[in-house]
Amino acid sequence: MNRGIGWVTASALLLLALTGCAGHEAGKTDTPGAGNTAADRLQEKPASSGTEMKQGEKSDPATNETVENSLAYYEPDLEIKQEAQEGKVVWMSGHVELVIEKSPKEVHALSVKTNGKTYPLKPEREPSSVEAMALSATGKFLAVDLFQNNVGHEVLVINLENGNQIHLNQLASGKKEGVETIHAYNWSPDGSILAYAYGDTSSSSIAAYDFEKETALNLAEDAPYISTAHILWSTDGEVIDAISEQPSDQFKLHRYSVKGGTVEEVADVKREELQRYNKYRPSAP
Repeated sequence: MNRGIGWVTASALLLLALTGCAGHEAGKTDTPGAGNTAADRLQEKPASSGTEMKQGEKSDPATNETVENSLAYYEPDLEIKQEAQEGKVVWMSGHVELVIEKSPKEVHALSVKTNGKTYPLKPEREPSSVEAMALSATGKFLAVDLFQNNVGHEVLVINLENGNQIHLNQLASGKKEGVETIHAYNWSPDGSILAYAYGDTSSSSIAAYDFEKETALNLAEDAPYISTAHILWSTDGEVIDAISEQPSDQFKLHRYSVKGGTVEEVADVKREELQRYNKYRPSAP
């Protein structure tokens, strides 16, 4: 009898041990290791969120917001106000006023007023409307988005200290006639670099220019997209995210490392979710 009880007890202990080992293995989770680049580090999910995104894993922000939570985006806090005057409209942001002289259907003249100075704007094409403007965080540069019907967007960048103007379309092409349109653009958190997407109605490439150093950034090249809906900056200025269309009507988020010179596809983004990112883009009143 004692031998039987001992055999049963030993068997039970063995069974419990095996069960415990299996439970321990099932409870294991893979924790992403620290990446070698800023893009790798920023792609990881913060521990406080309760879930993690492994390096190289793609997740749809429309369903679980993994991508959005994995990277804190820079959001300018400068409000744009509008004041209607006779024959013109004035947009005000910080210490800057954009004066738009217009009729109901046309823009006749544009100028920028700041710190007692007035700078007339000189677009290459006569605009049909003013779509948006973005003041850099330092307050030194202003980007103005002009739209011409049946052509596209022209963006002027004005140095508010001396009035110098750069046509972003020309800068993108290296030619006076410039590219047809600027799809999207956004200032870096430190206010020195403008990242932008340029091309025509069926082609969009990503680039960035440092207006303080007057040099282009060496971003990794990728196949041109059809269009780009958003350009987004990480709060530390190390990563540029572009939400671009490729193939038709399918949007993907691509992540560019500013220092590393790399690009990777991070996630699919559904068309109905694009508006989620509107708060990060240049705006109008």
